Amino acid sequence: MSNTNSDTKVVQTELNPAEYARFRRLAQDEGKSLKEALREAAAEYIDAHDEPDPSDPLFAVADEMAELNEARRGEPLAPDELDDALYERPHGDDDE
Repeated sequence: MSNTNSDTKVVQTELNPAEYARFRRLAQDEGKSLKEALREAAAEYIDAHDEPDPSDPLFAVADEMAELNEARRGEPLAPDELDDALYERPHGDDDE
């Protein structure tokens, strides 16, 4: 798969001969080019080390749900109450 997107960046590194040989063999064993294997390795590294963005609106909703739950003294919200709270509807006001 060739990537010709002008928004891509080239990343370069060095491996010692033993690392290179092992990496090349593993890529070949999986039928991948070195480029494909390196992209996969980078994606796996990002997935393993990336943390959620605290400014994501999802966290505001999660905080609101925690506050609602705490106000109920730990009694969980029923699914319809949760939907009403998430979608800012008065309880019992279904869209269906």
